[in-house]
Amino acid sequence: KLIDQIKQLGVTRYFLENSNNTRLIKQIANATGAKPGGRLYPESLSEENGPAATYIKLMQYNTQQIVTALSE
Repeated sequence: KLIDQIKQLGVTRYFLENSNNTRLIKQIANATGAKPGGRLYPESLSEENGPAATYIKLMQYNTQQIVTALSE
């Protein structure tokens, strides 16, 4: 049902979370034709030298990932 819904809604991008197993998401994407939009940090910060080391950087990074993916 989820694959049918994604196709019906015309979803073209998907986002991965930094802390989740991506296997199922990639299987669904392959079945629907959706393309990766990037990896987001919704629940935790990255390592100190990573792209989301502080809350402000996390918000900026996630926003940029979404804007970039949706503008393609």
